[in-house]
Amino acid sequence: MHRHHTIFASARCTLVVVIAASALFLQSGGPGRVAAQAPALAPARRLAQAAAPLVFGHTPWAVLLCKFSDQPQEPQPPSYFAQFMTDAGAGAGGLYDYWHDVSYGNIDFAGSVVKGWYTESVTLAQARAKSRYDRISDCINAASSAAVAPYTVPANYHIAVMVNAAFDAGSAGGRVILDAGSWDDLSFAAHEMGHGYGLDHSFSSGPSGCADNGEYGDAWDIMSAMCVSTRHAGPYRDGGPGLAGPYLDRMGWLPIHRVYSLGQEGTGSATITLAALNHPEAAGSMLAKVPFDVSNPFHYYTVEFRRATGWDAGIPRDTVLIHEVRPGGHSYLITDNGGPEWQPGQTFQDAAHGISIGVGSIDSASSTATVTLTGADYCVQGYVWREATAGDHVCVTPQTRAQASADNGQAGAHRAPNGGAYGPDTCLQGYVWREATPTDHVCVTLQTRAQASADNGQAAPRRVLSGNNYGPNSCTQGYVWREATAADYVCVPPQTRAQAAADNGQAAAHRAPNGGAYGPDTCLSGYVWREATLGDHVCVTPQSRAQAAADDQQALSRIATH
Repeated sequence: MHRHHTIFASARCTLVVVIAASALFLQSGGPGRVAAQAPALAPARRLAQAAAPLVFGHTPWAVLLCKFSDQPQEPQPPSYFAQFMTDAGAGAGGLYDYWHDVSYGNIDFAGSVVKGWYTESVTLAQARAKSRYDRISDCINAASSAAVAPYTVPANYHIAVMVNAAFDAGSAGGRVILDAGSWDDLSFAAHEMGHGYGLDHSFSSGPSGCADNGEYGDAWDIMSAMCVSTRHAGPYRDGGPGLAGPYLDRMGWLPIHRVYSLGQEGTGSATITLAALNHPEAAGSMLAKVPFDVSNPFHYYTVEFRRATGWDAGIPRDTVLIHEVRPGGHSYLITDNGGPEWQPGQTFQDAAHGISIGVGSIDSASSTATVTLTGADYCVQGYVWREATAGDHVCVTPQTRAQASADNGQAGAHRAPNGGAYGPDTCLQGYVWREATPTDHVCVTLQTRAQASADNGQAAPRRVLSGNNYGPNSCTQGYVWREATAADYVCVPPQTRAQAAADNGQAAAHRAPNGGAYGPDTCLSGYVWREATLGDHVCVTPQSRAQAAADDQQALSRIATH
């Protein structure tokens, strides 16, 4: 069971969304000099929009070490926590490595600090009587008011408090507290940091071993810790697993063109190759979406493949997993109907919605699996099949369907009784063939024919299986994904997206041909790194860099709510 995870303010844990954008910093000096890293991080955005965390860039943590007034011991030196929770531990198998790997390098801990030990004004017994939120606040206050080396946490920092007695560990208000009994439990700490990044718990479709409502029911997802499959994590007690596909999608960490939506090719069925989520170097889509809800495009199934390697080394075996993503963004692992582990030859069926998901093969050597996805040809809410002819599944308004039916009933009356230039289907004067489908020779008015043509042009976006499910980071009307890099989900005006594409096309031309002070990515004079996302070294004008930073700051406000 999730260790000591209490509820904040008598409700489900209150979470905040944090997005830390790269700071705008142009270094003065010689031609084309740029700053590889800003010395100060831009203020984080915090929005109570749980459906869309979208976290990227620098995510600094302030790790505060606190001891109670009657507990003077300092069980570990600050260097221990620097190895465990900051970029000082890169390569040591700690939390920096975990989040770097799981995010595919989309976030880092740049700017993280460890401060303390600080002495609180309360005893351990007094702390036990307080809420978790207040316990965390006591440590923050002790740091800021300390007589020696006081520290005030910057507004854009995540907070993790370490206390020197074993009595409470968890999170409240997006802030983490770990006690002396949980410092070496990487899985638990990563779970609580996930809350800090805006993620809620994951669920299963039926009762789990940890909760009757399925909470903590996904053993393949860190947000179900401590009911997960873990592996030994070097110097730490447990580690892993990674994040489930729906939450990786919510965070904006999957490359845009490696998320497949059934219907994007205009068909209701497809056989695709999936690359294991923990093997992004493999070929194939990393996540598949199968929409099925006529009333809500944000209610769908996802399909992913996981290999028992790396942070997932503790899962039972290589397997395909299916999740239901419900409105609001919560992920439910399908555990019934043959689940949760789907192996070759098994097929998930949702007869009520006409959905089937079958596993064809698993190839561990290539870290790939093949799946066949089949969906029902439903219209989105407010539309129905036209049925002007047999098999006509173009989605139209109910009024247009009724008109088609009426026109079919009048077909004989609107044809020339003796035929004509176009054979027996020649229409009376004033009427034309409807041509809702290629063989549709029902005679209708010119306006009705025009309506049929217009409806044909709108066929795809009116279908549930339209391929237009863009998931949790869908943009509000008037905005599109920037796609400056593979996983760039920041929503921008279309002209800004076009500029990013143009800049990408000129990347080589704007780099110094022989490199320079900043290596092979050194820019020509007058250009600087764009830094729309971490590692974005495309050389652009200072104005384009400033625009990217401004758009990053507006990212959450441009995401469609659902």
